[in-house]
Amino acid sequence: MTSALVQQLTGVRDLKKILETTVKELGETFRADVCQVMLSNPLDPNVIAICDYRAAADQESPSDLPTVTLPLSLEGKSFGHIRLARTEAVSSDEVNNIRVILGEMGDIIRHAQINDIVQRDTFRDTFLVEIGNVMAYSLGIGDALFMVVNILGKVLHASRCIFICTDDTHAGWKCYEYWQ
Repeated sequence: MTSALVQQLTGVRDLKKILETTVKELGETFRADVCQVMLSNPLDPNVIAICDYRAAADQESPSDLPTVTLPLSLEGKSFGHIRLARTEAVSSDEVNNIRVILGEMGDIIRHAQINDIVQRDTFRDTFLVEIGNVMAYSLGIGDALFMVVNILGKVLHASRCIFICTDDTHAGWKCYEYWQ
């Protein structure tokens, strides 16, 4: 039997959405004051994802709440954990239910991590090709930097992206800016 959370997330490839949904659903289902996921990515050791859910978003939760921490594992290897904190202790039946859900979630999270890496690699490769093209067809570095801030600003959905640089003599500085 597949849990409702796993059914809800089947086919979702956006890691951020998966983590946000997971902590929210587990937090609400198990009446947690705080639910947190910490996730490392063995394929990219530079990436650690942390996502929090708080029952009362506008309040700080007391740090002395009883907590339970359960590993997220895939094929016997731990790559993160889920931590729940609430006023009353989590029962052994609830811990077992959470373990079952987390066991079912392993493949979904793993596929989303792989998808995340592929998307970042594809973006980086495309970005570098575009910079190379601008450098080949432009008069200088200024055009390339102008393009860099525009691409980053658009991709990151930033309202403003700025790149400031100086020359080797520090005689002056140049600023390249993107405004949305």
